[in-house]
Amino acid sequence: MSIAGHPVVLMPAAAVIASPEKIGLAAIAVSLACASAVLGYSFYKANRADWVHIDASVPTERAQLNSRVGVGLVLAAGALWLSGLHSGIPLVVGLSGLIIGAGHALRRVAKLSLHVAFAVFAAFLVWPNLVSAVALTLAAVVVAWSRIALRRHVPADIILGALAGASAGLAFHASMARLAA
Repeated sequence: MSIAGHPVVLMPAAAVIASPEKIGLAAIAVSLACASAVLGYSFYKANRADWVHIDASVPTERAQLNSRVGVGLVLAAGALWLSGLHSGIPLVVGLSGLIIGAGHALRRVAKLSLHVAFAVFAAFLVWPNLVSAVALTLAAVVVAWSRIALRRHVPADIILGALAGASAGLAFHASMARLAA
């Protein structure tokens, strides 16, 4: 479930479900481009033997990945905003960067579960599609369980991840409501 519930899988899936037809292709393309950039960087570092494994599980590798991806997503969000895409697209990208930034900022005191954070964020993004929101919430619970079962996180890390994802989801809906007003 760590692979199926990986942010690189869940965020494009949420884009497919949540996007109205007129912005759907752009949302999916941006989501896949962000996922590809993260995977490409990870493959590059692992293939050069700079990292032990593609998953950046060593704390210094994770810090390097998260600092670059967090800043990169926030910068990409600014560029996407200026490009004139539907405001929801840069907002999701920017909030994703802030989730990763929060994980990076807290790294000395906790290992915020980014898998759980993005699973919860994805569940919020598909709201008000109740069936999809419930399905993704259940997926988030299974992802949380898998992260503990695999001994990648402790319960406090899971709770922090869920709070980060829920905060981003609430910020998304509040911002979209404000932009629509």
